[in-house]
Amino acid sequence: VNDYLRGFPDHVAVLLSVELCSLTLQPDDTSIPALIGLCLFGDGAAAVVAAGAQRSPSTPRQGPRVVATRSRLLPDTVDV
Repeated sequence: VNDYLRGFPDHVAVLLSVELCSLTLQPDDTSIPALIGLCLFGDGAAAVVAAGAQRSPSTPRQGPRVVATRSRLLPDTVDV
């Protein structure tokens, strides 16, 4: 989202993350490892709405801000 808004500073962007561990539920598997996995991992979702620097320049900046980012491309990992 930060990189996108640096390129489009007058936009608003949403970063959405969803994890649906219950989709892998095997009702017939009552083994201890399966039950522990069910107890440790659950469904979840989170979202962040961010506005670019030029979206509303008169609005005071409050809340968290991105101070640094990094991307890394690992070669030969297409099949990993």
